[in-house]
Order: sequence, then C-alpha cells, then structure tokens
Amino acid sequence: MSDQPLPPPAPGQGPIPPQQIIIQQKKGGTWWKVLLVLFGLLVLGTAGCVALIGGAAKEVSDSIDEAEDQRAADEALVEDNAVVTACVLAEFGTATATVEFTNPLDEEKGYVSIEVGFLDDEGTVVGSGTVVFENLSPGQKAVGEATAFDLADGTTSVNCEVTDGTVF
Repeated sequence: MSDQPLPPPAPGQGPIPPQQIIIQQKKGGTWWKVLLVLFGLLVLGTAGCVALIGGAAKEVSDSIDEAEDQRAADEALVEDNAVVTACVLAEFGTATATVEFTNPLDEEKGYVSIEVGFLDDEGTVVGSGTVVFENLSPGQKAVGEATAFDLADGTTSVNCEVTDGTVF
C-alpha cells in the first residue's frame, strides 16, 4: 500500500467510501489444540479405568469378607452342635472321645471337622484329636470318635471338650 492520500472525488460523485483492510490471521497452533484435547481424553479415560477397577476390587473384597463371615458363623454353629458323649483314657498314652453331631447348617457341606481337646484334671491340654463327618444333610445326626495318640506323660485321667469346628 502506498502512503499517498486518495484523490478527491470526481465532480458529481459523492464522498469516497472508507476502505476496509482485511487482515487474515495465519492459522497456526491447531496441532497444539488437538494434542491438548487428546491429552484431556487420555486423562479422563485413565481416570475412568481406575474408577472401574477400584469399584470391581471393592466388590470382590466385600464378597470375600461376606464369605469369611458366613464361614465363621457356620463354624460356630458346628462347635455349638457337637457334643462329647464319652471320654475314655486308654492304654499306651491314648484316649478316645465319642462325639455326637447334628448338622445345624442349611445345606450339605463336603466335610465337617471337629477338634476335641483332651485335658488333665487341672485343665491343661494333654492331647487332641479330630473327628471328620462327610456329606451330612441338614439336621442329620452322626457319631464319630476322636483319638489322641500321644498324651502327655503321666496322664492318669482325661476330660474332653470340643475346641474347634471347621467346615470345608
């Protein structure tokens, strides 16, 4: 453009309209915007995945906790429904306990294990034995024997009690 003034309008013509200067901006930096949008999407996608995995992990953890609580409750029921009906000191450092058990659980379990503690007259544990019941239906009664094979030396009498119940 020149710096010379515009000529005056010709006679009979009106004033010269003002001229407009149009400046076009160079279209640069678009790729930065694209990268910024892609980075934002990456951050949002990662956060979504982390939230999804965290939620799934909590569900699994809650399910495991619930199963452990149910197992503990079942085992407490087993212990409460196992009764020692006889406890006999035998020869050669052994003793036998007869255990009567009625399955209190609402479903059949593969195995129920009941541990019996053999105690001397002072209440000190001098031996232990286990009786296992297999595939008992709910309400089914069974009788089994638990034997302690290596009683403490000098044991002259024993008392027996249920010390643990396990469901598996």
